[in-house]
Amino acid sequence: MSSMSGRITLFISIVFITISGQAQSFDSNYISVVNDRAFKIARELNIGDSTKFYIVRDKIARQYINVRVLDEKLEKQISTIKTKTAQSSLLQTELEAVRNEAGKERKAINAAFVQSLSEQLNSQQIDKVKDGLTFGLFHVTYHVFMDMIPSLKKEEEAYIFNSLIEVRDLAMASGSSKLKETLFEECRAKINSYLTTRGYNLKLERKNWYTKTDALVK
Repeated sequence: MSSMSGRITLFISIVFITISGQAQSFDSNYISVVNDRAFKIARELNIGDSTKFYIVRDKIARQYINVRVLDEKLEKQISTIKTKTAQSSLLQTELEAVRNEAGKERKAINAAFVQSLSEQLNSQQIDKVKDGLTFGLFHVTYHVFMDMIPSLKKEEEAYIFNSLIEVRDLAMASGSSKLKETLFEECRAKINSYLTTRGYNLKLERKNWYTKTDALVK
């Protein structure tokens, strides 16, 4: 990629982003980090044109920044509410309200991001970007369920697939790696509960799967 000509680079000392009227600045070190992360994701897309490659790289980097802006905004709101609100019931109500509003903003950020990517990428490439932003947890988790319980019915496979697609989209607009992983853990728990209601003995299924995978390793 280093031999490509006509690069579009945005290595700038400070970037100003505005979301919901909130201006935010980041120094050159942070911009360098998100550019590097975005570069690695874009590199997996097999984009031949260098100009297009760096346009996509910059879109992905901007997504990282927009999500961080939202996270920092939410943290400040939560801190302010906890400082000013002493009554427990009122505190929880206000916290829930700001978190719900943040959830709406995350969906809006995701929608705008995916729409922007669609100007340069096809649907398969966009899926790769989503996977890159979420550490490939969608595919890892889906294939574990498929391999662990090969007797799954089509509607059960569809439930697992759709649940993981939904959480991947949510995790895309979640800033920290810990939060992304937590969201997938919660989704796995939801899927486990669903499969239990469908009559699966997950403890036994998991034990048999461990035995099978250990045998394959040996």
